[in-house]
Amino acid sequence: MKLRTSFFNPTVFFKDITRFAPAWVLYFIGGILVALNVIGSPYNGGYTAHGLMGSLPLSAFVNLLFGLINAQLLFGDLLNKKMRNALHAMPIRRETWFVTHFSAGFLFQFIPNAFLAIFVGCFMGQYWFLAPMWLLAATVQYLFFFSVAVFSITCTGQRFAGVALYSLVNFLSLLVMWFVNSFYTPLLKGIVLSERLFSYFSPAVQL
Repeated sequence: MKLRTSFFNPTVFFKDITRFAPAWVLYFIGGILVALNVIGSPYNGGYTAHGLMGSLPLSAFVNLLFGLINAQLLFGDLLNKKMRNALHAMPIRRETWFVTHFSAGFLFQFIPNAFLAIFVGCFMGQYWFLAPMWLLAATVQYLFFFSVAVFSITCTGQRFAGVALYSLVNFLSLLVMWFVNSFYTPLLKGIVLSERLFSYFSPAVQL
């Protein structure tokens, strides 16, 4: 009789939460500082709502870095041969390792932001519904960056190569734009390439 297969290991999950607590605690403290900055008068919920939604570009930049850092921390066993061989020799399936680490990485961002959304939403009055919208947008941003970072690490199996692939996915179009504008555009008189076209293919810029 085949035993039931589990894709989640609570022991590994709580170990990730406690082991890498400094990363998500610092993220939470930074979020608190941003929240205190956007909170206006409790009688002016529109001001607070405008400040919260206006923080999304900053959120994208922070999630760009935070997603990469979390992927490097949680999937660091893939970057060390001895650790990789030792961990994967344990009776825990690789799918379980992946799902558990990914779940922990998701909560590193979601729980602090959910708390911040509830906190700031209390000062937004009739605009409170914008707080969950902000949470959804920030979560989608992070999930994209974190997923790309995990994909980069699993594909390369090397720390710096993973960072390089992650950077290419997010900024390749901008790099091509710089190269074309620097070397080819000066030779093509009367032709101007739109930077908007290149930035459209940069996930970091669009998010």
